[in-house]
Amino acid sequence: MPSEASGVRPTPAVELRAVSKEFRVQGKPFRALDNVSLSVAPGEFVALIGPSGCGKSTLLNLVAGLELPTAGQVLCDGQPVRGPGADRGMVFQHHGLLPWMTAYDNVRFALDCVLRERSTAERDALARQYLQLVGLSGALHKRPSQLSGGMKQRVGLARAFAANPRVLLLDEPFAALDALTRATLQLALVQLWERERKTVLLVTHDIDEAIFLADRIVVFTHGPAATIRAALASPFPRPRDREALLEEPSYRALHRDLLAMLMAELAA
Repeated sequence: MPSEASGVRPTPAVELRAVSKEFRVQGKPFRALDNVSLSVAPGEFVALIGPSGCGKSTLLNLVAGLELPTAGQVLCDGQPVRGPGADRGMVFQHHGLLPWMTAYDNVRFALDCVLRERSTAERDALARQYLQLVGLSGALHKRPSQLSGGMKQRVGLARAFAANPRVLLLDEPFAALDALTRATLQLALVQLWERERKTVLLVTHDIDEAIFLADRIVVFTHGPAATIRAALASPFPRPRDREALLEEPSYRALHRDLLAMLMAELAA
């Protein structure tokens, strides 16, 4: 297999080549993204941060195949993205659970759609396994109306990981949660990611969340016509201890640098 050790770089899991995206707003063109190039390695966890309205969610939609670029090219595993596919999973800020289904049924429904080649028993075992991994083995038969906001997002994570996509796209999945629930779910996400090492693109407005979770933090300029201002590799080895990390001078320095970039964009 090609590897960096052999001098041959692996094919990026996600690659954007000079991507621009325009929409029509009240009959006029609006350029959300302009000439964005980004390469994400297999198994890399990348956080996208930037001012509101800078096109971060638009970028996720382009990778998901929900939108197509106006210019440039989006590739997954070297293949052009022409629409949605089971190789890419997405978790939104809203959990998106079907309200008439239980937690188990919501996960199982996704598996029945994308893993038809698996036996009924295998799909059943996968649904139960991933709900257990996110701490919901005691809530399998509860409907969304019976679950807290954090529990609903746990179901969303279980559903996304159980479907076994190669790339996981997370659009501010914890933004609506209280601080304690958010921290707990961040840990659940880290545990799932460390178990499976999927390629992850996370959109967040939370600098601390980006530093704690990501291998690399990509900062966007202010929109419209947003592009990448900087991409900073995390200096912190894994596994990470949140409390120890907060005491690191390099953590405070990175946080200060990222905040300064965002403030500069807001002032521009």
